[in-house]
Amino acid sequence: MIEVTIESTGRNSLKEEAILFDVTRETFPGIEEAREYLINRYGRLPNGNNKIYVDDGEGNARIIGFLHSFWPRDISHGSKPWFQTDWITIFEYEKKPINVLRR
Repeated sequence: MIEVTIESTGRNSLKEEAILFDVTRETFPGIEEAREYLINRYGRLPNGNNKIYVDDGEGNARIIGFLHSFWPRDISHGSKPWFQTDWITIFEYEKKPINVLRR
Protein backbone atom coordinates (compact mmCIF):
# COMPACT_ATOMS: atom_id res chain seq x y z
CA MET A 1 0.00 0.00 0.00
CA ILE A 2 1.27 3.48 -0.89
CA GLU A 3 0.48 6.53 1.26
CA VAL A 4 0.87 10.03 -0.14
CA THR A 5 0.82 12.89 2.36
CA ILE A 6 0.63 16.50 1.15
CA GLU A 7 1.24 19.24 3.71
CA SER A 8 0.36 22.59 2.14
CA THR A 9 2.01 25.75 3.43
CA GLY A 10 1.49 29.31 2.29
CA ARG A 11 2.84 32.82 2.71
CA ASN A 12 2.24 36.20 1.09
CA SER A 13 5.90 36.76 0.21
CA LEU A 14 9.16 34.86 0.27
CA LYS A 15 10.29 36.98 3.26
CA GLU A 16 7.47 35.75 5.51
CA GLU A 17 7.31 32.57 7.57
CA ALA A 18 5.25 29.82 5.92
CA ILE A 19 2.03 28.67 7.63
CA LEU A 20 0.64 25.13 7.38
CA PHE A 21 -2.98 25.34 6.21
CA ASP A 22 -3.91 21.87 4.95
CA VAL A 23 -2.88 18.22 5.28
CA THR A 24 -4.11 15.62 2.79
CA ARG A 25 -3.49 11.87 3.14
CA GLU A 26 -4.42 9.41 0.42
CA THR A 27 -3.70 5.68 0.13
CA PHE A 28 -3.31 3.70 -3.08
CA PRO A 29 -2.82 0.03 -3.92
CA GLY A 30 0.35 0.78 -5.96
CA ILE A 31 2.78 3.46 -7.07
CA GLU A 32 1.13 3.94 -10.48
CA GLU A 33 -2.15 4.96 -8.84
CA ALA A 34 -0.23 7.39 -6.59
CA ARG A 35 1.53 8.89 -9.64
CA GLU A 36 -1.82 9.30 -11.41
CA TYR A 37 -3.24 11.06 -8.34
CA LEU A 38 -0.35 13.56 -8.31
CA ILE A 39 -0.74 14.19 -12.06
CA ASN A 40 -4.48 14.81 -11.61
CA ARG A 41 -3.85 17.14 -8.66
CA TYR A 42 -1.05 19.23 -10.18
CA GLY A 43 -1.69 18.85 -13.93
CA ARG A 44 1.62 17.07 -14.28
CA LEU A 45 3.96 15.12 -12.06
CA PRO A 46 6.02 17.61 -10.01
CA ASN A 47 9.70 17.38 -10.99
CA GLY A 48 10.93 16.56 -7.49
CA ASN A 49 14.06 18.72 -7.67
CA ASN A 50 13.67 19.81 -4.04
CA LYS A 51 13.87 16.48 -2.25
CA ILE A 52 12.88 15.78 1.36
CA TYR A 53 15.35 13.59 3.26
CA VAL A 54 15.14 11.71 6.55
CA ASP A 55 17.86 10.01 8.58
CA ASP A 56 17.24 6.24 8.63
CA GLY A 57 18.75 5.89 12.12
CA GLU A 58 22.03 4.51 10.79
CA GLY A 59 23.36 7.83 9.54
CA ASN A 60 22.08 7.40 5.99
CA ALA A 61 19.87 9.99 4.33
CA ARG A 62 16.83 8.54 2.56
CA ILE A 63 14.66 10.45 0.12
CA ILE A 64 11.03 10.30 1.29
CA GLY A 65 9.48 13.00 -0.89
CA PHE A 66 9.83 16.39 -2.47
CA LEU A 67 8.58 19.97 -2.42
CA HIS A 68 6.35 21.52 -5.07
CA SER A 69 6.06 25.33 -4.98
CA PHE A 70 3.82 27.64 -7.00
CA TRP A 71 1.98 30.99 -6.91
CA PRO A 72 -1.79 30.26 -6.85
CA ARG A 73 -4.48 32.92 -6.72
CA ASP A 74 -8.13 32.49 -5.87
CA ILE A 75 -11.15 34.46 -4.75
CA SER A 76 -10.50 33.75 -1.03
CA HIS A 77 -7.45 36.04 -1.21
CA GLY A 78 -9.07 38.67 -3.44
CA SER A 79 -7.25 37.14 -6.44
CA LYS A 80 -3.92 38.21 -4.88
CA PRO A 81 -1.29 35.48 -5.40
CA TRP A 82 0.49 33.84 -2.47
CA PHE A 83 3.47 31.49 -2.41
CA GLN A 84 2.38 27.91 -1.72
CA THR A 85 4.73 25.01 -1.04
CA ASP A 86 3.36 21.48 -0.87
CA TRP A 87 5.51 19.03 1.10
CA ILE A 88 4.81 15.71 -0.63
CA THR A 89 5.93 12.51 1.11
CA ILE A 90 5.42 8.99 -0.17
CA PHE A 91 5.64 5.84 1.93
CA GLU A 92 5.07 2.19 1.17
CA TYR A 93 3.44 0.05 3.83
CA GLU A 94 3.02 -3.66 4.11
CA LYS A 95 -0.58 -4.43 4.90
CA LYS A 96 -0.78 -7.23 7.45
CA PRO A 97 -3.36 -8.09 10.08
CA ILE A 98 -2.63 -7.50 13.75
CA ASN A 99 -4.29 -8.83 16.87
CA VAL A 100 -5.95 -5.75 18.36
CA LEU A 101 -7.02 -7.71 21.45
CA ARG A 102 -3.46 -8.73 22.32
CA ARG A 103 -2.45 -7.79 25.86
